[in-house]
Amino acid sequence: MKKIVCLIPLYNEQEVLGALFLRLGALFDSLCARYEMSVLLVDDGSADGSLVLLREQHARDGRFRYLSLSRNFGKEAAMLAGFDALGTADAVIILDADLQDPPELIPQMLELFEQGYDDVYARRRSRAGESAAKRLTSHLYYRVLGWLSAVPIQPDTGDFRLLSHRFVAALQKLREMPRCTKSLFSWVGYRKTALYYDRDPRAAGKSKFRFLRLCSLAADGITALSIRPLQLLWVLPACGFISFLACFVLWAALGGTWLLLCWLLLLLFAAQTGATALLGMYLGRAFLQNLGRPGYLIEERDGQGADK
Repeated sequence: MKKIVCLIPLYNEQEVLGALFLRLGALFDSLCARYEMSVLLVDDGSADGSLVLLREQHARDGRFRYLSLSRNFGKEAAMLAGFDALGTADAVIILDADLQDPPELIPQMLELFEQGYDDVYARRRSRAGESAAKRLTSHLYYRVLGWLSAVPIQPDTGDFRLLSHRFVAALQKLREMPRCTKSLFSWVGYRKTALYYDRDPRAAGKSKFRFLRLCSLAADGITALSIRPLQLLWVLPACGFISFLACFVLWAALGGTWLLLCWLLLLLFAAQTGATALLGMYLGRAFLQNLGRPGYLIEERDGQGADK
């Protein structure tokens, strides 16, 4: 019997955990004749009562295991901690605790897994409960990421997916920090297929990802996967020269309007500032990677202390 583990990173999700436990428990019962189902919940330093609920659920049902990190390291580090703790699972299914990714899709994922796919990724047809601005920025992010990347990127796809044992083993070898697992899913390769679905609104609570945090994750995704933004910097001198020449001609034709020249200087300053910031992002990644710190520390594992 194949062993399947659901990996769920979470942070301050006490409002939704009760519903999550009920839906996962019912799903596991329906699949127990074919698969050995369990779940690994990774508490990323929650400040609410999430950890207490995880302890209670583990005591009631041994299929619900958990890790508690020593602080809030971020979702990427929490997923890495889960990968490292999976053991001998034949496949892992990543989903969010907020139930926007319905666990009821797991049987369909398993059917595709049995056909030999290593990465069954859930692609969103629609995103209920999200603002038009968030949907638009997400759409643009995946298109920009795909354009910059040297490997194909799955659009409109998050972390909700099934991964085979060999796929997870490959991810464990990639220890880079800061980490963008969405980019690594594409870099690893192997056999992939999409499962289309309509994403539900959050079952309870509010999203923990604010606008600036999402911008930071987007920047990490771009700089983690490609150096093409650096390769495009050579365009700036050429554009600057052409812009200066065009503005000089217009300045002379309009009788020496200094406002136009000031506008040109402001444009060049903005371009130089953006290029410097981009170089700083890549240097910052190299610095953090060179520190050699672990991506996470575990404080508690299924009621037992760890990393003390």
